[in-house]
Amino acid sequence: MPASRLRRYYRNGMMPQLAVFEASVRLGSFTLAARELHLAQPTVSTLVRKLTDAIGQPLFERNGTRMQVTAAGQALYESCEDIRRALARVDERLAELQGEQGTVLRLCVGTPASDLVLRLLNGFAAQEPDVEVALEVRNSATIFQRIAADEDDLYVVATLPRDREVVQQRIASTSLVVVARRGHALESGGPVTLDRLAREPFLLRERGSATREIVCDAFASTDCKPRIRMELSTNDALLQAARAGLGLAVVPQDALDADDGATLVALDVEGFPIERSCHFVYPLERQPSTLARAFMDYARDHLKGLEPGRAVALRRAPRRPRSPSGEWSQALR
Repeated sequence: MPASRLRRYYRNGMMPQLAVFEASVRLGSFTLAARELHLAQPTVSTLVRKLTDAIGQPLFERNGTRMQVTAAGQALYESCEDIRRALARVDERLAELQGEQGTVLRLCVGTPASDLVLRLLNGFAAQEPDVEVALEVRNSATIFQRIAADEDDLYVVATLPRDREVVQQRIASTSLVVVARRGHALESGGPVTLDRLAREPFLLRERGSATREIVCDAFASTDCKPRIRMELSTNDALLQAARAGLGLAVVPQDALDADDGATLVALDVEGFPIERSCHFVYPLERQPSTLARAFMDYARDHLKGLEPGRAVALRRAPRRPRSPSGEWSQALR
């Protein structure tokens, strides 16, 4: 874009104008935007008008008694998040140049990888006692949304996003097993078919969970469906329900405690255990933070007997031609 056209974006007050505009569109009201930003409503109206003048196109139009976003306004709104991310990356880079590593590591982890990550964090916290970890354990659908919004420093997943360019590195494997309370009729009957398993009450993860999708896909391959008794949102909840004898459950082998052998048994089921790989993931267009790189380095050094491999740039439904820089690739090797 010619510099003469860019100058309109350099005018004083552009950032407050964008903040007001973004809040107005997101909340659907100038009044609510004013309340959220602790501004008087006339101030909000003035800032939106100045932004409209700078853009040179109307951002809102009146439809009866309501204000609606124009096509130009929608395009600008969709770019507000990109602007926020760019400023966040600039801030992180400046902090690194000043020698400020930061003290908060923001991790978002899929439930199949949660037990592995918790073990790693135990040692990492001892090595970096001043670091605070903000850990989110979510299902796959929520993690993909958080990756798109760039809400965290690093993601650890067993299912890779299909519509987002990411850098990923395999770090470990986990196995999904079918568990039942000890003494269950299927415990000692030899290999169990999925047709037979479908007659038992099943405990499943919630919709949006990759584990649920894997279980349903396994049953679908034999044209049968699991008899769902209960949906639960965590592996711990699944295990507790299975211990109580409420049904069968599919959980990562790593989620089983040492004393679970007294109450639970992994059944011999056709097609199980199902192996899944855990990956470090971050968006292709950004560098991991200093703390994220430190945690990845720690994980590689302490996952004994595992071969994590090398970083790979995945392109799924790319929006534009792009390749990772050498620096980004080197960060995970």
